[in-house]
Amino acid sequence: MNKKLKIAIIQFIIGTVLLSFVYTYLESNPAEKTSIISGPKTLLENIQLLIYSKFTDKGVYLKNKQSMERSYGELIINLESMPCLSSELQNLNLVYEELKSASLDEFLENEFYFVSNYHKYLEKINEGCN
Repeated sequence: MNKKLKIAIIQFIIGTVLLSFVYTYLESNPAEKTSIISGPKTLLENIQLLIYSKFTDKGVYLKNKQSMERSYGELIINLESMPCLSSELQNLNLVYEELKSASLDEFLENEFYFVSNYHKYLEKINEGCN
């Protein structure tokens, strides 16, 4: 083998090992995983929001819905780290799926429901495992 190919193979192996370390770290630290995943997702949401704002008058409502979805996602990650609240996690996942599947008009009709549930689960997280 020539020297450049050997160097490329060694770099590939080192890169694979480092990537496996990063994957292991992200699996054990949910907050870090959220920050990595949220970048491209936020970019997509911003593009969607820009297009929606240009062609409709409900861009602000879409932004509120996207913000609520992100907040629920953060709540779920927090609850996953608290095994004593696993039953609450199942209920929160149901509400989160309901929120994600709701159209913008359905979200506007049920916004109080989603906000009040968010605050209810946030209080339970703040109380901890008592």
